[in-house]
Order: sequence, then C-alpha cells, then structure tokens
Amino acid sequence: MARWTFLPMLAAVALSGLPAAAQTLTVNITNVNSSEGHVFATICDDPAGPFPGVCNTGVAMTNAVEGTTTVKFLNVSPGAYAFQAFHDANGDMMPNIPTEGFAFGNDAPFPVSFEAASLKVDGNTTATARMTYLGNRGAATDPGPERSQTR
Repeated sequence: MARWTFLPMLAAVALSGLPAAAQTLTVNITNVNSSEGHVFATICDDPAGPFPGVCNTGVAMTNAVEGTTTVKFLNVSPGAYAFQAFHDANGDMMPNIPTEGFAFGNDAPFPVSFEAASLKVDGNTTATARMTYLGNRGAATDPGPERSQTR
C-alpha cells in the first residue's frame, strides 16, 4: 500500500514540465459611438516591439456595436500583453485618427507605453477599455472612471 503514496508526487513532477494552458482574453470596449464598420484590436507580448503600431501576437476584429463592442483573443498563453484597438468605421483597415476612435489597455492615454497598456492574462481574463474619439465623428471623451481587469 505504501507504493501508492508516490503516485500523486510522480504526477505532479510529470505535469510540472508541461506548458501552461492557453486562455481566452475578452476585452469589452465601451464608448463606441456607432455600429458602422468594425473594431480591430491587437495584443502585443514584446515590450521592445512596435507599440503602439503593427503587432501580431494576437489579432481580433468584429463588427462595431454602438455602446460596447467585445473582442476575444483565443489561445492566449499566460503573461502580460499590451492592448490596442481602433474603430475602423470606414472599412479601410487603417486607423484614421482623429476621426476614428482608438483604445488602449487600462485606458492608458496617448502617448502610450507597453507597460501602461498591458493586461495580465492568468487564466481566462476579462478587461475593459474605453474608445476615445478626437475628430468630428464623436466628441473628445474624458478617460471616464477607473477601469480594472477581472478574472
């Protein structure tokens, strides 16, 4: 019977070498001013990489929904990811700032850093970001109340 007491320990050692399970990162983007076009979002895992800018660690695009638009990133490994999004109202796949809106993780203001816009993924994670409009399509928005990410 004593030999069975080693099984849980052997299982723990065997499993410790496995990579962490991939999770889902869900970001609810508030303050979207119309249902025109799409909301395009990316997450970046390299603090030395081009952020904000072209980053392809994770890419999500969905139809814009006036009010709150939700984007999901599937199969995300645990870690820190800088989040950026824009409201592509005219469908040209380009962020036309100031007329189209933009959002960063933690509602970080522009100019933004990787650290300021980073969301921590440790299990399935949900975060909120606020879309900001500077041009004619929407009045400039204030940062709104503090936003926090939840698990």
